[in-house]
Amino acid sequence: LGAFGSAAAPSYSFATDATLDTDTGMYRAGANALGFSTGGGNRVTIDSSGLGVGITPAEVLDLKSASGDCRIRLDAPNGSDTEIKFFNAGAAVWTLGHDDGSGAFRLGTTNVDSGVAINVATGGDVGIGTISPATNLHISSGSAQTDNDGMLKVEQTSTVSGSAATNA
Repeated sequence: LGAFGSAAAPSYSFATDATLDTDTGMYRAGANALGFSTGGGNRVTIDSSGLGVGITPAEVLDLKSASGDCRIRLDAPNGSDTEIKFFNAGAAVWTLGHDDGSGAFRLGTTNVDSGVAINVATGGDVGIGTISPATNLHISSGSAQTDNDGMLKVEQTSTVSGSAATNA
């Protein structure tokens, strides 16, 4: 049990029928690091930094594709939402995902069903402050405006050399 192994020849491999699969298994990837290999190549590394898929982790979760696109698949059953939740000190702060009930892609607070900040409808219309955009870009404050700032502010903070700049 003292052998470290490698991705190509892991310390612990698996038998299929009467054949030993010698290039698929677990091995010591480095000091305090556990590696998993398939077909002689490292696929997963777990160390004190976190979990790395296709890469030695530098963060809690690192993903790297050897070639082509690197994708994460979230697949929920029909009638359920797919979400990525962002927490701070144990409390959900933001949620990004697909709302199955409406078919929309949303950025919300604790859930994609409530506290929606941005809604992208299936037809591509974008709602900010509304889950029912009536135009390509629909901005709603959700309440009557009590100040002079309005709901949309476009501001130029610098001037272009040689020309007069105006704010619209």
